[in-house]
Amino acid sequence: MIRRVPLRRVAVATRPAVFGVTVSLVLAVALFSGPAGVVGLVDASNPGEPTGPTDTPDHGSENRTDRHQNPASYGEAGDAEALAEWYELRLVDRLNESAALLREGAYARSNQTLGERFWEQHAAYEDVAATAGREETATLFEEIRNEQAAMTSLLASYEESMDEYDSAIEAGDDELARERARELESLSTEINASKETISDQYDELEGNTDANFSDVRESVDEATEELRGSQADIRREAFELTALTVRARSTQISYSDPLRARGTLVSESGEPVADDEITLEVGNQTLTTRTDARGRFTVTYRPISVYASTESLSVTYRPNRSSPYLGSRTSVPVSIDRETPTIEVPTSDAASIAFGDEFAVSTDVTLGGEPVDGLPLNVSLGGTVLGTAETTDGSVELSQTLPADIADGHRTLAASVPFEGRAIAPASASTTVRVEPTTPSLSIDHSQRGDELAVSGSLSGDGHPIVDRSITIAIDDRATTVTTAGDGTFTTTVPAPTTVGEHTVSAALDGSGTNLESVETAETLTVTAPSAASITPRLVVLLAAVGAVLVPLTTRWWRRRRETRRTAIESRPQSSVVVASTPERSRPDQLFDRAVGALDAMRVDEAVQTAYAAVRRQLESGVDDRDGLTHWEFYRAYEASSDTHADRLATLTATYERATFEPVSVGPDAARRALSCAEALCDSHEDPAGRYATTEPPDDRVRRRDHGRER
Repeated sequence: MIRRVPLRRVAVATRPAVFGVTVSLVLAVALFSGPAGVVGLVDASNPGEPTGPTDTPDHGSENRTDRHQNPASYGEAGDAEALAEWYELRLVDRLNESAALLREGAYARSNQTLGERFWEQHAAYEDVAATAGREETATLFEEIRNEQAAMTSLLASYEESMDEYDSAIEAGDDELARERARELESLSTEINASKETISDQYDELEGNTDANFSDVRESVDEATEELRGSQADIRREAFELTALTVRARSTQISYSDPLRARGTLVSESGEPVADDEITLEVGNQTLTTRTDARGRFTVTYRPISVYASTESLSVTYRPNRSSPYLGSRTSVPVSIDRETPTIEVPTSDAASIAFGDEFAVSTDVTLGGEPVDGLPLNVSLGGTVLGTAETTDGSVELSQTLPADIADGHRTLAASVPFEGRAIAPASASTTVRVEPTTPSLSIDHSQRGDELAVSGSLSGDGHPIVDRSITIAIDDRATTVTTAGDGTFTTTVPAPTTVGEHTVSAALDGSGTNLESVETAETLTVTAPSAASITPRLVVLLAAVGAVLVPLTTRWWRRRRETRRTAIESRPQSSVVVASTPERSRPDQLFDRAVGALDAMRVDEAVQTAYAAVRRQLESGVDDRDGLTHWEFYRAYEASSDTHADRLATLTATYERATFEPVSVGPDAARRALSCAEALCDSHEDPAGRYATTEPPDDRVRRRDHGRER
């Protein structure tokens, strides 16, 4: 029975889950005799992610925050190198953060750090890297990310298997315990190999950039060092070491004259692994044999795909999952003679085939008149490999469906050895098969959706969907392309024509280089002039009036709500209240009122920037704001100190970044959402330091309330 010894375990840090708070504001106004209406849906649970260096608004000295370099300015100045370096540092930060979580055992969060937001930043970096000549570095970042994510998943699997191993030990299930211990051994090997790979990648990236991976290395080293100690303990308690010896009768070998060897397998204590069916990996083949009462065995190996230049052949003992033994390895010296097989002319069960037809190809392979077993063969048609199959008793048969990529006409059907420089030399045999052309069926449909035209259709041949084909969609002289999906369908949207009259909407397939004939289909789209009677003066006046009311309607409630709250506060009885002097910079509520006014006047970017400045004023007492943090640095500092409303600050910060740096306005819906989040943040952190409001003795503090809800 396996005895449990104390194990050093991979550290797993648990942290309380952080749940975002979702705030939704829905405004719907239906317009008489017009479009369906205006609906603004706000979801504050979807914060944005910075894609470059950031800035803060400058609306005068009263509400000014420290400025930081915007990535767009790099592009404008043509300094792609500087911008590339900025993105590289951001990507390194993400790798560092992921590695730190890896060290804590927070594997899911570690991989989340390398998820969607990493790819967003990497995509932005790729664009800049192409200009700066850093494509190889961009590829290296991707490889490091993938390797680090893979290692994280391996560590998570290791932790899970270790828990199952412990449970099996406690239950006294030795067989299951050994299976899990063997899984742990395999995972440990993979993790160590992954660590070596990623260490080399860190070295290469440090050589290409100014990145410093010392922190990442330290985190990875700590995580794998814990594992190494744990696995050593498991190996000692669950398994017994083995020793493998192999002796060959002759070192000169070939497929016709195989390696014939004798060997022994014993435990660490010298006891034979007796009367057991064992698995040996010889070169790149897996063979089975059986030991006798003294642990002795014989094995025969015929070289096939091993390199002919091989001088030492590895032999590895692979115990089964429930075996109490660990594997062992040895090697034997060899010299391999190459041999060329004979491949019979392949035969097909059809003299001619067309797109979508199923057909079978068969052939035989011999060497010196004897069938060759276990030899892979490529079957190709017209130079396109259809598939690979392995010989059994010298024969191979492969069934395939004819794809569209092979051009029609008489094409060469061949069977060939798919490698060179191996123990079996290249060989091939061929015949001719006729590929018939197919006229595909192409359908098209369209429907107008406002200013866009939705075009859809399908492509098939003899009832089989034709996938991954490029279809040209044209409206008059304007054309675009779309690719057919897995079921042969396609769909796209294009700008709808505005000129009154008939227009041709067409779809076309170019069958050049395939066994599909070129086809085209078309429909007619008629654009008519709007009826003058439908646009009455009364309707024009009505729409203008509704528009005039709609713009301020959705923002004035902020004014009324804040004025009501201030009136209620000022009307409460005061006890020894002293009014504080007005500071040099604006109070948060004044800034927020300006933001509401800007939104009322449809200056949406200014509204968002000013609302953000108000929130910075309100929250800065609880956040370390040294050295003028950027807006995303400020967000992370706030999140670390208090995550109660972090989702709202994230939404506001993302919208602020768009309002400040993007050339296109954020739009009224996004601005209203940002101000809603800003108000909630200001209200939830109601001047805790007393810098912008009244001060009062501790015994006479008034508990604030807003609309009957305690703050």
